[in-house]
Amino acid sequence: MAELDREKEQSNNRLLDQAHAIIAKKDMTNEEFIKSTMRLYLKEKNRLNLIESIKKGYEEMGKINLELAELYMQCDFIDLISYEKYVGELL
Repeated sequence: MAELDREKEQSNNRLLDQAHAIIAKKDMTNEEFIKSTMRLYLKEKNRLNLIESIKKGYEEMGKINLELAELYMQCDFIDLISYEKYVGELL
């Protein structure tokens, strides 16, 4: 358990070191960095939500297309039977 806590603390420290390096390099305040990071996070979250929504829409349209194709095949088969019956009556 102590090992896990130490690894977690080291990970947090590395993350803070990286953040401080970016803040220093870009000459910004902590507040500006946090705002920028939040904007980026929210933009990415919205992008992922949009992708998921589009994916769901495509899956729903796939089901609808399959139902329409099956319905068309049934109608086409009924037409074929009617045509064969008609041709049979002509002979």
